[in-house]
Amino acid sequence: MSAQLQWFVEQWQSWIGAISWQIVIWIALISVVAWLARGASPRLRYLLWLLVLVKVFLPPSLALPWGVGTWGIDPVWKQLQERNLLLSNQEAVAPLATADDANQRANDSLQTSIVQSVSPLFLIWLAGCCGFWFMAVWQYTRLLRSTRDMELLEEGPLRIELERLALQLGEKRVPELYLSKTAASPYLFGILQPRIVIPQQLIDSVSASDQRSVLAHELVHWGRCDLWIGFLQAIAQGLLWFHPFMWWANARLRQERECACDECVLRTTDCDPSTYGETLLRVLSAVRGKALFQGNLVGVFEPGANIQQRMEEIMNYRPENSRVKLWWYAALAGLSLVFLPMASITSAINVPAQPAELPAWVEASSPSIGATGVDPQTAEIRITFDRDMEGGMSWTGDQPLFPEAPQGAKAQWRDKRTCVLPVKLKAGEYYRVGINSTSFQNFRSVAGEPAPCTAIYFTTKGASKSVESRVRVPHIAEMVPENGATDVDPDTKVLRVTFNVSMGKGMSWTGGGASFPESPEGQTAKWSADGKTCLLPVSLKPNHEYQLGINSRSHINFQSKWGVPVAPVVYSFETIGE
Repeated sequence: MSAQLQWFVEQWQSWIGAISWQIVIWIALISVVAWLARGASPRLRYLLWLLVLVKVFLPPSLALPWGVGTWGIDPVWKQLQERNLLLSNQEAVAPLATADDANQRANDSLQTSIVQSVSPLFLIWLAGCCGFWFMAVWQYTRLLRSTRDMELLEEGPLRIELERLALQLGEKRVPELYLSKTAASPYLFGILQPRIVIPQQLIDSVSASDQRSVLAHELVHWGRCDLWIGFLQAIAQGLLWFHPFMWWANARLRQERECACDECVLRTTDCDPSTYGETLLRVLSAVRGKALFQGNLVGVFEPGANIQQRMEEIMNYRPENSRVKLWWYAALAGLSLVFLPMASITSAINVPAQPAELPAWVEASSPSIGATGVDPQTAEIRITFDRDMEGGMSWTGDQPLFPEAPQGAKAQWRDKRTCVLPVKLKAGEYYRVGINSTSFQNFRSVAGEPAPCTAIYFTTKGASKSVESRVRVPHIAEMVPENGATDVDPDTKVLRVTFNVSMGKGMSWTGGGASFPESPEGQTAKWSADGKTCLLPVSLKPNHEYQLGINSRSHINFQSKWGVPVAPVVYSFETIGE
């Protein structure tokens, strides 16, 4: 997978995880406020539900100092984390990995770096989005084609009434008017080229005054830009097609849109509430209760609309209750400023100039790493970290390299940074003690971050020259292609790294992304028969810069057969053109 695609998937994972829980909290809050405002103007409730769309299109990482994410959600989340954090105070001693285990972990690490697959959840989400939007476009295209069989009304009583209503409502642009023999109910569609479609059966079944109310309703939808809102609803629903809260919120938005539109018709025309309500019932009866809805289509009746609620809103309409109150907008603005930013300001502020904090590290040890001639009477191995630690420990290794412990003696912490391991050493021996391992990582900072795997290795007084040679740090004797080469043949099939001593069977080829060379399918890195040369199968591209690592601060599987890790090396080269 390319670096650009990998970056996009990572961004998607961050977005989908945050928006999924944030939208639940936001819709729940809007529902409570809308219920409390059930006696207010439908316009207020409609504006409330519009804020759901605002939340969908805002980045979930939005944070403000006064936002609920900073003073509400973040402190609660941290408390939950502290309660659920398992403080491991066990004195775990794990066996040193065998050669096969180390080789398997190295190969797994290599495959993770080389073979990066797109998250299955991302593919499922993408398929759902494409499927939802395809159906919306397909239905809209069908609707658009159906206008070819409709009658365009450019004159006549209905067209004259439409233009008169447009003047009354202050609309300078009048949508085209179509008469359809197949339409289920009156509707308005077309963002750029608006069209009002009236069913023929409606014209034949209701009076001219009823037709006028229908036209007024559709013109109000046009003047309120409800088609654009419907278009945004379709986009938002496609992005969150899997989220039941989003489906419910969109249904509530459609319901409140119809109620707000009814109120606007009553406020801006001379329709009587009782007459207008009876008109809707007659229209509903004439079209047999059918409804039609798409992303940028709105009608007199939309799916999921609560007719009873609409009738109650219409019959209870009072002009004085529909007036816009300034404090409504002030309250909505305050609600948005406080509750829309749900990320914490402390986690949202990133300072690129400051690197991420490194994990805890052993800053001192006794005996020191690589020491020779250590007094065999030494009673303990002591390590000191660069920061306060959690209190757990993972001294790892296997005898005979791991020293014996005096009977009844146990490892313990002297203070928050220094831990000691009681030992019983012998003269003339080589010892190696691991600090954490792949499977055991109880040496953790107070922040819960495990310390990188490392090792303390030394020889005691009386060791022979051959035994003392075991503490020597292996180094790279040769690289093919050379490190820093700029003329590498892209047909090169293998990278070769040769060390000056025989090595263990583990390896840590580190790195990733576009600069990490791809590996041919079915081929993995391996060691030469003498254990000194590691071979990494590659598939190189011409005119390409490559960079990978031999070990890193946290991955040290390139070790001598005595467990002494290679110092991290950055390996880079460039290929020539074909």
